[in-house]
Amino acid sequence: MAVFWHKVCKVDLSHRYVREVHIMKFLLRGLVTLICLISMSTNLYAADRSHQEELWDTVGIKTGFITTAVLNPQICYASGANLDGCVRAIDSILYESDSKDSTLFTTSDWLENLNKFSAEDNLGVTYVILKDFGFYKIVKAVSAKQTQKDDKDVIAEIMKSRDREKQEIAYWETQVLAATTRNPIPFDGIIAWAKQNRITAANESMVAGEALNAYITNAVDAHGYVLPRKMIDEMSKGTSDDYSGIGVSIRALGGKIIIPQPFEGGPAYKVGIRSNDVILAVNGKDVTGETTEQVADVVQGSSGTPVTLKIQRKTQELDVTIIRAKIHQENVTWQTDLQVQDSKTSKIHHVGYIKIRSFMTDGLCATVTNGLNAIQSQPQKVEAIILDLRDNPGGHLDDAACIAGLFVGRGKLVVEQRSLGKEFPPSQEIKSTADQIVKVPVVTLVNANSASASEILSGDLQDYRVGPIVGARTWGKATVQDTGPWFLFPYTYVDRNLIPNTYVAKTIARFYLPGNEARPRHTNQIVGIVPDVEAYEVPNPTDMDKFAYREADMSPIVLSQQDMDYNPPYPTLTSYYETCLKEHGEAEKVYASKLNDQVGPDYQKLVGLDAALCATLKGPAQPAIKLSIAGR
Repeated sequence: MAVFWHKVCKVDLSHRYVREVHIMKFLLRGLVTLICLISMSTNLYAADRSHQEELWDTVGIKTGFITTAVLNPQICYASGANLDGCVRAIDSILYESDSKDSTLFTTSDWLENLNKFSAEDNLGVTYVILKDFGFYKIVKAVSAKQTQKDDKDVIAEIMKSRDREKQEIAYWETQVLAATTRNPIPFDGIIAWAKQNRITAANESMVAGEALNAYITNAVDAHGYVLPRKMIDEMSKGTSDDYSGIGVSIRALGGKIIIPQPFEGGPAYKVGIRSNDVILAVNGKDVTGETTEQVADVVQGSSGTPVTLKIQRKTQELDVTIIRAKIHQENVTWQTDLQVQDSKTSKIHHVGYIKIRSFMTDGLCATVTNGLNAIQSQPQKVEAIILDLRDNPGGHLDDAACIAGLFVGRGKLVVEQRSLGKEFPPSQEIKSTADQIVKVPVVTLVNANSASASEILSGDLQDYRVGPIVGARTWGKATVQDTGPWFLFPYTYVDRNLIPNTYVAKTIARFYLPGNEARPRHTNQIVGIVPDVEAYEVPNPTDMDKFAYREADMSPIVLSQQDMDYNPPYPTLTSYYETCLKEHGEAEKVYASKLNDQVGPDYQKLVGLDAALCATLKGPAQPAIKLSIAGR
């Protein structure tokens, strides 16, 4: 497979930390989600489980393969990580094969500990035994129904959960493995029970495939996976994101489900849903303390069907019935003439804006080119452009290389891949493939959900000093996945001969950004792209406003960071913009004036507009903005 078709996108197949999930095209449940898990906000739409089963059925994998290839003592008891992966594979089988229940087990399914382990150890986890099988299961000592807590308590609990994942694997290694050698977990018996009671001919391939992925992503490769090729083909078609739903994004915050904003023109918008409305109940069911995925499960449905939300708006409670409909979102959108006023001189500056939601669609570079040309062909010439890569999970590396050229020119270094194994050359440089068409400063917006290919593009624009990066530190994924027949885990060879019609991915390389005369080549793995101008969704953010999940939280087995730090890379540039924004910006003033609008203000975009204004100002205090660096 050509290097430019490598997938460099944020992928979470482990379901370890998925509290808030937005998935393109399909909402897949269980331990396997999808290539390119998106963001901390969830679009609500109708998932077609039967269609997922049909796609997996083209693969034809059976549970017997999982028993032989994964769930055997030689693999499962080789290490604590392997045993953890096997346990999660069983979780997946039992969860995915039960289409009726949204929870894995009821309380009555569990027996007491039988004194094999203490009721609760110092890790805050309880080891219990599944009835009839002697299957050890980790149960968090935290109620699934969270109560309202203040920000510090919520963050402390989440951070404890993060650390616990690594500690649990160590516990498997030091404590459980010794016990299982004397009393092995009967994985084959559990699968036999599931086949008799839950697994059907229709869902067996999906159940087996997702169990395989549960093992891979927890024991071997955090970004490795096996998916039906038809599923990948369907994802890659078209230039838009279509789904059926109510047209809102949702977030879980402090035990509440909040709507950051309704989509203008969507079903929720038409019935008056407003930014920052809190969902208390769906169709009469209380959802306080639930995850966004759990709420999505009850909100989603077919186009034309109703759903009733109980909404809290400040001190008022409202029951609102919404008719679900088809929602259409273009992958690339632009605005040709935004205006920002200098608060010091009152002068109006003209700024263009373009948003790229992912790097996963056909003809992306051509679409972005059309947008940039439209922005720059207006009678009122723009003085700067905002490139919005927030919530962009990445995608095709060739698109990032092409789009980078539009800003820095053809033949410039975009990224260097350094192989992690012997399958590929030790190093390979990827260079930009399009001519430069943008010759004004570019402000790039990013957040914690900007990942992989979007980190490559934003990192390039930062290193080539095209303009400032504004927003929050990005996801921190600097690895490349490729497809082919791989030894995905010990003793088991997975390829398209054993599992036909699949897309099998493995992490093959770490990528390095170009740097410049002041900064050597560097990898953003774990650290992410640190913005020049820090801005969050609200002015004066709390710790909870700043909190986000990132690559480091995805799995204990993700690739480690290197020698990068978390400070802005160009202090002089950061200092200039901080001073300029205080003197000339009015983001906070505009934000406050729009708080009562139905669709609330976008504070990060407002800061981006102010930064664009500062990028256009001339004077000795402003650092030179270099559109390219010769020889790179």
